[in-house]
Amino acid sequence: MSGFNFRRSFGKYVSVLAVLVALITACPLAALADGTVVSIGDVSAHQGDEVIVDVEIVGVTDLGAADMWLRYDSSVVEVTSVADGELGTIIHNIDNPSGVTKLVWFSATGKTGDLVFASVTLRAVGSEGATSVLDLYVRELIDINGDAVEHGVDDGFFMVTTEGPGQHGLTISGGAGGEVTEPGEGTFAYDAGEVVNLVASVDAGYEFDEWTGDVSTVADVNASTTTISMDADKSVRAVFTEAAAPGIPFFPGGLSTKAMIGIVAAAVVVIAAIVFFVVRRRRRYY
Repeated sequence: MSGFNFRRSFGKYVSVLAVLVALITACPLAALADGTVVSIGDVSAHQGDEVIVDVEIVGVTDLGAADMWLRYDSSVVEVTSVADGELGTIIHNIDNPSGVTKLVWFSATGKTGDLVFASVTLRAVGSEGATSVLDLYVRELIDINGDAVEHGVDDGFFMVTTEGPGQHGLTISGGAGGEVTEPGEGTFAYDAGEVVNLVASVDAGYEFDEWTGDVSTVADVNASTTTISMDADKSVRAVFTEAAAPGIPFFPGGLSTKAMIGIVAAAVVVIAAIVFFVVRRRRRYY
């Protein structure tokens, strides 16, 4: 009988241990579920015109350095300039004859979150209707410990657009956390003076922030549903921010994989010691 009670008690302790370990690991690991993504948007411009597109790094923790190449068909589009994003100074080298622009950044302090890596100005040089892939070749992405950051890549697309007489082009893009559902994302042609509806749809866990770009004729840059008046060619972008989830602890700066492993290991040791102590005391009574 005592042996039966001992086995049943020990089984309960093991079950509790498994549940506690699962709870400890679930919260910090949830933040890594979506992974890190490096991306550049889809844009277009009329021949001879310029447009700005952001290179973004989304869902990164303690980023320490990045080295990437933007490759493109230089008979269709060329890079005219590179502006620093939210990370600080970007070292860049524009080589349009080869169809490549090199972007390098590093810092001793890690950067965490959804970040604009660089803003690249593109000029349409090809004939109307010509297209080019905006290919991001990520040579290196590492954290402040020197470890490689696992990531995905979302390449972009460039098109030299056409327009009818008395029309203007509207280029729409959406950032991480949502999309523009009306009129959609891409480039559209509208009559001069036409008022166009802008509607942004937000993904779960995010909230709408603002419209950026050529927003001088946007009725309300802070509203997800608004309008824009087409008095010239326009390029606008919907920006979304991550909303804090209620009831979930906030970890400033995020937790690295090593930190999470340390937490789990410490929890396992403490719980195992408690189980051992309780079982040992119970055995003294039998």
